[in-house]
Amino acid sequence: MRSTRWNASRGGSRRAGAPECAMRRTALARARRARQDRAHRPAKQDQPCAAVYDWRRARLTVANAIAPKAANFLPREEAGSVRATALEVAGQMNDAKVKDGLTALAKTLGAP
Repeated sequence: MRSTRWNASRGGSRRAGAPECAMRRTALARARRARQDRAHRPAKQDQPCAAVYDWRRARLTVANAIAPKAANFLPREEAGSVRATALEVAGQMNDAKVKDGLTALAKTLGAP
């Protein structure tokens, strides 16, 4: 074990063994950041958790409720763009209820 006496060869500004401590602190900080990154990593796009499906379904309920009003005041180009996006996203979804909700939204917005 190294001595913790002041290191005279370095002008008395560091203790012997300080680089090893710094290396340990750096390694611990990197490990902590890696754990945090893994914990906050988003769910896989193709298999989201049930909470994501619930969130999507809740948003679709609201979107389908306002879709008839939105179809009246949106310009035709924008309504067509929203419709195309809804159909594209519906094609990528695995959840049948989300697909049906997006398809209903696209139908409500009308033909392009």
